[in-house]
Amino acid sequence: MVAYWREWVVGRRNKPSTVQGKLSVYQQHLEAVFGHKHLDEIRAGEIAAFRASLVEKGLTDKTINNILTILSKPLHYAADVDVIAKAPKVGLFKVEAPEIEFWEIEQYARLLTAAEKEGPVVQAAVSLAGEAGLRVGEVKALRWREDVDMVAGTVTVNQQMRQGVVGTPKGRTRRTVPMTALLGMHSSGCR
Repeated sequence: MVAYWREWVVGRRNKPSTVQGKLSVYQQHLEAVFGHKHLDEIRAGEIAAFRASLVEKGLTDKTINNILTILSKPLHYAADVDVIAKAPKVGLFKVEAPEIEFWEIEQYARLLTAAEKEGPVVQAAVSLAGEAGLRVGEVKALRWREDVDMVAGTVTVNQQMRQGVVGTPKGRTRRTVPMTALLGMHSSGCR
């Protein structure tokens, strides 16, 4: 597991949030069951029993798949670098993509009204999320002078912040989004 962590997680420059998530899953779910085993000692039957224990804990299929994926990666990596002959099958659940829930216009209006009472920075942050679709971490990492172009009427998402650490946005892709009139009005007070 140490070689996998160094060569695949660190060596591939996983985002800090990804590293933290993988470490958390390892510590909470995998370490007690598999931490004392060599990768070539982990068999499909043990994985099936582990998956059943996660089901018994009442975890959702998506959460179980996330945990099993983090178990699967070092096994496949070990097979790729010839540490083990073959990675055992993990067997993920079929999960449908969740339906995106949108706020009703009345809910968004109430949120904007509440944000207005908090001041122009909070109002702009709510508008960035509601009007431009920025995630919370993207709003936190936004640099007004570099990323907001009031003349062109655009916001460029170059980075995101999670737990005080600045990194690339989700998917590692920068994007530019047009400002709505409302977003432009709320953003002008933050410069």
